[in-house]
Amino acid sequence: MTPSLGLTYLNTLINERIPTMQTITPESIRDNPHAEYHFMGCARHIGPRGGMTETIERWRTNGAVQTWKRDPSRFRLPIKHGLYDYSEITDETADRFHFATDCPLSERG
Repeated sequence: MTPSLGLTYLNTLINERIPTMQTITPESIRDNPHAEYHFMGCARHIGPRGGMTETIERWRTNGAVQTWKRDPSRFRLPIKHGLYDYSEITDETADRFHFATDCPLSERG
């Protein structure tokens, strides 16, 4: 059974990537120190029988934000995913993350 044209259009409409609403900065991290972050694009997939599956990679804060005196735009925030995955959000990788409250999937219902 092939999916109808309407279902294919809906699938591509839901899976399109939306740019980050709020840029992650040291100030926004200090305002909400225990925030949850989502990595890259969150996606909602529609299966062949109409079931929806959301793909969200959730990361949480694992320490305090670190800033540099010589370069105030530079920062580092340690984060954790699951039991064994650790990483960090830096000024170079901040564009790959977004706050859970700004997730495009939560806006679409």
